[in-house]
Amino acid sequence: MFTRQRTKCQDGDADSEELLPLHQAVEDANENLVDTLLAHGGLPDAQNSLGETPIHYAILMGRINILKKLVSACKVRGQSWILDIPDIKDRTAVYLAIWKGQIEILQILLEGGAKPDGPLTRLHACIAVCDHGENYPYKRSSLEQVSPMMMAGNVGFVQGLEQLIKYGAKINRSNRDGKTALYYACKNGHNECIKILLQAKAKPHLPNLKTKWNTEQPLVMATKQGNVTAMGLLLKHGAPPSSALMLAAERKVYNCKECIELLLEYKADINVINDKGENAAMVAAREDNPEALRYG
Repeated sequence: MFTRQRTKCQDGDADSEELLPLHQAVEDANENLVDTLLAHGGLPDAQNSLGETPIHYAILMGRINILKKLVSACKVRGQSWILDIPDIKDRTAVYLAIWKGQIEILQILLEGGAKPDGPLTRLHACIAVCDHGENYPYKRSSLEQVSPMMMAGNVGFVQGLEQLIKYGAKINRSNRDGKTALYYACKNGHNECIKILLQAKAKPHLPNLKTKWNTEQPLVMATKQGNVTAMGLLLKHGAPPSSALMLAAERKVYNCKECIELLLEYKADINVINDKGENAAMVAAREDNPEALRYG
């Protein structure tokens, strides 16, 4: 029986676990042993105590050639579903490929039959465990959950996003907060991802369901950063401008003048009121925001 002591590393796991033979062969980068085990009925779907299959292992350790062998074995056996098995953190092989920014790995998985959409996965799970150790008392429900598409938008993985779209990932899939891949791309200023998503028919008006006044629509997130380029892309594809105008009046955002001029060009309604009964001009006056007030 193979055993080892795992230490904190880039995959975020710190645990003592039993290694199954195929997992051990992957860790040792022993391609001949992998071939032998697969030829004698080795199971690519076997999971260790962390729910990781040999495929998870190959991705986390960068064993490209071994990954190709495992994916090929699944495909030949008509068991491509194995590629979609999540670990105990709900991370599928596709999710890990996106998280690591590995386009070659992602292509191997998708060409082998892996689904481009998987279960929603905790966005910061890996980071939380790396920073605080396995005993960090986070609640599963307290962390945002994302699909591979949302993760690609979040980290700005342009090639990954293109591949997921090519293989049929759901463009407008949202998590329980209503956040989409477009939302995450706008939040983090990834303009090329925004452009790709909009060209693929991403809806720019979908709200964040947790905010009463839809104050975290993609356009609002772009306005928060003063990202005029992203704002222009969103407005051209029908994003509603009025809620973003209220934000620009209140927040003194970067590029405030350019943001407001662009929103007004796209017919933002200056008479829309917030929950306090204020319009944009009233908000600008209250916040002493002269850049916004001049347009009131």
